[in-house]
Amino acid sequence: MKLYYIIDAYCGWTYGFNHIFTKFMQDHPDIEIEVINGGLFVGDNKKKMVDFQQAQTINKQIESYYQMSFGDNYNQLFKDKDFTMDSLGPARAYSVLKNYVETPNHAQLTLDIQALFFEDGLDLSQADSYTSLIGSYQLPTKAMEELSSILNQPENLHPDFIKAYEMGVTSFPTLLLEKDRNFFNLINQVRTVDDLEKNFQTAITQ
Repeated sequence: MKLYYIIDAYCGWTYGFNHIFTKFMQDHPDIEIEVINGGLFVGDNKKKMVDFQQAQTINKQIESYYQMSFGDNYNQLFKDKDFTMDSLGPARAYSVLKNYVETPNHAQLTLDIQALFFEDGLDLSQADSYTSLIGSYQLPTKAMEELSSILNQPENLHPDFIKAYEMGVTSFPTLLLEKDRNFFNLINQVRTVDDLEKNFQTAITQ
């Protein structure tokens, strides 16, 4: 049995759901999980915040749906003419940081990476944005060195993006449970931890 969690760090719906999913994983630390970064804003689809004003309306829906909120520093970015969302940066960052964090905490790591953007208004393609996170996780200096190196590499197609595409995932977040070679979508109708737990229990009894 394994969970596949396909996300994008710049996706507001992922950030909302992450508040639910991290609590679920705290109750199920023994479940094998693989986080895959899907690549919502890459290539020609990179998005300037100032050109994405409709997200403010969508965010109000997300806040209502998941009973969470977005930070003031993040909301100020809608006035920034230069800030561009590029999903390659956080995908690369996660690929480094996950190696220093125990697997049961990978869901929490994705939430904490997202909070750097959705709370603090930081650019997830800049190594310095991760300084506080590396400190809170007490990661070695080597982690920041690797992070700085990978974020400065030439642009390429991240392996996670390819894997998400091959899995047929087109929306974020997606949470799939693999059990006995069958896949179950656990995210349908989920607004609370109890909703997710119900979907999970239904899937594992099939």
